[in-house]
Amino acid sequence: MMHTKGWVPRRIVLGVVCLALAFAFLFPVAWQVATSLKPEPLIPTWPPKWSAGVVTFENYRNIMFGLASQGVYYDFFYWLRNSLIVAVIATLLTIFLGSLAGYSFARFRFKGHRPLFMLAIATIIIPQEITIVPLYIALTRMGFSDTFFGLIMPVVANPVSIFLFKQFFDGFPKDLEEAALIDGYGRFRIWWKLVMPLSTAVILAVAILTFTASWNDMLWPIIITSTKRAATLPVGIVQHFEMFQGAKVMLYGNQSAITILAILPTLLVFILLQKNFVQGIARTGIKE
Repeated sequence: MMHTKGWVPRRIVLGVVCLALAFAFLFPVAWQVATSLKPEPLIPTWPPKWSAGVVTFENYRNIMFGLASQGVYYDFFYWLRNSLIVAVIATLLTIFLGSLAGYSFARFRFKGHRPLFMLAIATIIIPQEITIVPLYIALTRMGFSDTFFGLIMPVVANPVSIFLFKQFFDGFPKDLEEAALIDGYGRFRIWWKLVMPLSTAVILAVAILTFTASWNDMLWPIIITSTKRAATLPVGIVQHFEMFQGAKVMLYGNQSAITILAILPTLLVFILLQKNFVQGIARTGIKE
């Protein structure tokens, strides 16, 4: 009984803390949504108000179809297409290569496999800023600057995916693989036909992490792209609004609208796959 009495207050305190954290994270998003639904002339008012008394979708129309009255045009669908191409291909390649590497580390005991695995995982602690200059020089000399290849390949070299797949495969039943080996299956066929179909949880977890990281990345794309040919959505937003801010044209409503549109794909992916994401992370706990 005493244990129950002590547990209830702790649960209440935990709930209050979680609500406070949720409010802190959701407040900026809610304010961004409210701003995107206001007419531009009514946004920079003091004191700030949640509603200007008028709800309009004009800012969203401006972003998607242009704003001829002010001579502004946004290549929103072009940037969106580029971001989708980069994020989807990077996600598929990361799953393919990460699962192969993780399966190899989990099943094969070759000389130096453990130091090699630790070396691969240790690259997680290397800041992105350290690798940008040599990566840029290498890809530029190979002719991959301002291309989708140059945008995708750095994302594919993902040690986190290798770690998650390796930990998941460590707990995968070996009896199934041994039975398949007796039936004449090769290792690659076992991985493709047997292991991967039963690894949906970790695959979706890696997919969410990779897609989100690729979609939101701004630093590397803005460095490797010199024209709008391969510009992704974050690059387009930064470069486009930077130009108009330099001309002292502050379009807060349009900025808020394009920000909301930019986060919708990742938000939708996470909402649809969040259950599998939690299961995938939970099943990749350290077992050694």
